[in-house]
Amino acid sequence: MPIQVQIFFFMRDSLILVRDDENTLGLYQISDKGLEHNIAGKNPLETKKMEVMEEGFIQDYMNRILDGRLDAENKTYKEP
Repeated sequence: MPIQVQIFFFMRDSLILVRDDENTLGLYQISDKGLEHNIAGKNPLETKKMEVMEEGFIQDYMNRILDGRLDAENKTYKEP
């Protein structure tokens, strides 16, 4: 049976973080459309910041699913 690996792309501000299930694969400028210039090694603090934000986003998303709060039909909309 083949091993399946999930790849996550997290975009924030002008950066794209690419991760698999356990490791950061790269950090790229959003203008680097081909993801050719990995800047993770040159920006370890920014890489760590993006990792923490991505983990928080995933955790919040999963909590909303588990709590039954991820439902667009239950949102109230107010006219501007």
